[in-house]
Amino acid sequence: MSTGRKTLRQNTRERVISPDFNRAQTFGQADANDILATQVIQRVDDLLYAGVTFPPGTTPGGTAAIFQDTVTTPLYGSVLEGLMVIVPTAATSLIITPGLALLVDPDGQAGSSNPLPPNPDDSVTKLVRGSGVALGALPWTPNGGGGIRIDVVEMQRADVVTETDNRDVFNPSTGLFVAQSVAKVTIGEVSYRINLGTSGGGLPAPSLGWMPLAILATPVGAVDLDAVEVWDVRNLSTDAAVPAAMRFTSQVQTEMCQGVLINNAVVGSLPLSGFIVRSAFGYRFGGLLLDLDTLSPIDLLLAKFREPGFAAIPSSPYFVYAAMPDGYVRWVRYYKTPAATVGGRVPGPFRGFPVVSMTAAVHGVAASPIAIPTAWGILGSASTGVVVASSAVSTASVLLGSVSDGDLTSVQVYGAAATPWKTHAGTIAGLTSEWTLVPGSDYPVGSKKMRGVLVLGFPSVGAAGSSFLAALTVGLYDSVANLFNVIFHLESMTVIESASVPQITVTIDIPLTGDATLPNPLVLRAEVVALAGSVAAPVAISAANFVTSAWNDGAAS
Repeated sequence: MSTGRKTLRQNTRERVISPDFNRAQTFGQADANDILATQVIQRVDDLLYAGVTFPPGTTPGGTAAIFQDTVTTPLYGSVLEGLMVIVPTAATSLIITPGLALLVDPDGQAGSSNPLPPNPDDSVTKLVRGSGVALGALPWTPNGGGGIRIDVVEMQRADVVTETDNRDVFNPSTGLFVAQSVAKVTIGEVSYRINLGTSGGGLPAPSLGWMPLAILATPVGAVDLDAVEVWDVRNLSTDAAVPAAMRFTSQVQTEMCQGVLINNAVVGSLPLSGFIVRSAFGYRFGGLLLDLDTLSPIDLLLAKFREPGFAAIPSSPYFVYAAMPDGYVRWVRYYKTPAATVGGRVPGPFRGFPVVSMTAAVHGVAASPIAIPTAWGILGSASTGVVVASSAVSTASVLLGSVSDGDLTSVQVYGAAATPWKTHAGTIAGLTSEWTLVPGSDYPVGSKKMRGVLVLGFPSVGAAGSSFLAALTVGLYDSVANLFNVIFHLESMTVIESASVPQITVTIDIPLTGDATLPNPLVLRAEVVALAGSVAAPVAISAANFVTSAWNDGAAS
């Protein structure tokens, strides 16, 4: 009975030869590797890991290879466990922990670890076991000058013979068996190297046939690794947002959020704190918002957290992205202090570079590549950015604060340190007023929801102390179709006049389409539909304002 798998048949009374046994082993190993690959290797590559570019807001699944079967730049695969670079204190060499990886490394191709012709029975995916690197075996090279040098710690598969033995081997020309030493056990091992960059040259391009494990940024004059910035760039299977078998290419998802705060009540700084993890394109971004230099909240006023050339645009949203330079994944910066349990520095709690930028977001993803702050030396690299925090710039070019639960971001509207970030005046006099709200300016394109504060003034309602009763309707207006879609209805509102122009304030939630392909302005309309009370004449809406106070940036929670 067939199992559906590839099977080597050994027929009745057939003389079985040694290659038959070897082929039978290969069949089972290939099946196991292919099954494992479906669970742990990302089959559609959206982070440019296989050199395919996907514009934000598109559906990558229609343009990428479904099954990767060639040697790529860098080597395609996933780390199942371990293979973590440890940076010892005051050392001049690195440690790498033992681990296990699954690599797409077919034989016989350019960049393959095995140049021999491929075995058609073999799988293109190879399971490799890394025995790790002890202190002193992988030396670090000082930087002689010219600027920060960016190096890449890389790994590659190597077939290693671990056991040999003497066996009688038949010689067809003599018809005799002759004893000789033969390989009995082979295993897929790992070889390591540090691929040195150029001083002042920025991030080196990924290497064909080599998988990156860590990035080193070595300043000029460093005498040991203590002064070197390190980022973990392993493609960890445990860090994938979903298993490859459940691959998705939908919008950004908020996996966890314990609150995100941009606090502009602190004099001289703009601290960002909280915890948020978001998934996009199958990978996780974000984590604990912490400056590892000070172990305190991230100060958005510091240049090391700002996109090069950052300039606040008045009355516009701004964003804090978790940015990952193209060609590498994860980008988890290492702690500055060593972990006592492992004897060195290890990866920290945040995936990506935190970067504050005026670049617009579409469905929670940067609409164009994010540039990494120059302080890190990662020059000339476009980066995928996912929103982890956002707020707005006031009319006075002050970056306002905000608080988010991972779904709705509420912007500081009023405060002693800044003026409101944007106020819209009503455009129609009389009993009706309208406001035009532009996607990308008044709220991020692709948002699912916007919250606003509506301030309505009612002039000429009579003498001081008089009152009136009104039914107010607020909704979206389509000037082309002349339709008024009610989204908010307030009945029997009583206002006691205490000034020459009494006002009411209404907070309103506006559902949005979330469709970046329909960036048409929204028209919000308010109408007074009934009047009663001590009012001698119809009450008009006058000096009416609308202020955007909160939005959802398009991520699903």
